[in-house]
Amino acid sequence: MNELSSQPLPQRTRPGAVLAATILLVISGVLGLVGITLLTFLLEDTSPADLVLLLVVPGVASVANLILAVLLFRGVSWARITLIVLIIANIVLTIISALVDPSGICLSLVFNIVLLVLLFREDVKDWCYPY
Repeated sequence: MNELSSQPLPQRTRPGAVLAATILLVISGVLGLVGITLLTFLLEDTSPADLVLLLVVPGVASVANLILAVLLFRGVSWARITLIVLIIANIVLTIISALVDPSGICLSLVFNIVLLVLLFREDVKDWCYPY
């Protein structure tokens, strides 16, 4: 056995920004699933195509948020990159939708910008790329 393989890996401390981003993503995922559940009670006479747009797409996004939150918490690098891409796409879509109906856009935009800032922090990057 060589000397390098016998050395234990250094203990890493999870940055607070990773924990904050994880908590925000879990809150987003849970609120999305609760919203979808409540929405199903309100939709009675809806076409199947509309149901896909109103229930399946947000449901998949909410579950993806929860999965990516756990992977980010564990330090998986591609989860961080995926989250950055998805959040940037969400910011762009939020801005485009604000041109049509500006009500309620501010909270979504602030939430996504805060997440993006957290994910671009150097300590979060180091957590996901330790070596």
